[in-house]
Amino acid sequence: MATAIVGCTKFADPGVIDDNYNPGTSADSLKERKMLLISIDGLPAEALQAVSPTNINVLLQNSKYTWSVASAAKPTTNAASWASMMTGNDTIKHRIWDSTFYATPIDTTNKVPVPVNLTALRYLHNKDQSIMITAIAPWNNLVNTLLIDANTKIVTTDDADTKTKSVNEIKTKNPALIISEYNSVVTTGIQYGFSATISQYASAIQTVDGYIGEMIAAIKARQTYGKENWLVLITTNQGGSGLRNDANIKPGFLIAYNSYFKGDNISTLQSSIPVRKEDIAPQILYWFKTPVPTTITSGSVWIDRFATEFYK
Repeated sequence: MATAIVGCTKFADPGVIDDNYNPGTSADSLKERKMLLISIDGLPAEALQAVSPTNINVLLQNSKYTWSVASAAKPTTNAASWASMMTGNDTIKHRIWDSTFYATPIDTTNKVPVPVNLTALRYLHNKDQSIMITAIAPWNNLVNTLLIDANTKIVTTDDADTKTKSVNEIKTKNPALIISEYNSVVTTGIQYGFSATISQYASAIQTVDGYIGEMIAAIKARQTYGKENWLVLITTNQGGSGLRNDANIKPGFLIAYNSYFKGDNISTLQSSIPVRKEDIAPQILYWFKTPVPTTITSGSVWIDRFATEFYK
């Protein structure tokens, strides 16, 4: 079991968390931070564990991960879950419930203002507009509405195209953050069922795992890789169908890979870390040294507890 920053006392959220850690001047500590965020939509943690795909298993050796991302408040639609990940707030606060990615009015008179939902991408650009962001997905509204603040927006034809475009972006461009969404697992689950014992569903998971392997290989093949520090977040928007108010939604997962990390299940290593899908936005902000605003009330930063590992 790896040793991390010890302490299980739950402290109050200070509202704004800035990255004030001073790593010194070693070569590794001065590497340029990069991030790849991958969502395998509709994949429960238990199914991922049961299938045990090759490339993800390799990444776990250098990851902080959990198999128990808390289920979100209803409605549990795919759009609502993505909004929670990118705004850092739960569905009750952001009120984005359908694939338009617009907040639902609070009352029928429209006299109560709808929430102003800023994503992690907007917060990044509010601090530093030079941070280049690419969003790649086969879901048009996700790319062009929720992720509208991305500098490069690519709508693909399917998951294979998403992989191809993501690998090309890694190989030929230089964004700081790449968001890559895969939806073949959720669509296969809706058609056949969300169980690792169903061959079509298990095969869909293995296929996306192969795509992840290609993306990781592309990262490591970059000419500038030795001067970069990559954090790869692999997660699911939710563990189930994404049909409105689905009672069968199961816990999701979150894998945070960094080549410097020691592999640890953070739910057992530090039980005081109750990982939520809303934590994605704060992790993005922390990685790019951007304060987490007080408007983010559901998600929190926890990757900072392992800073002694990725700062060398």
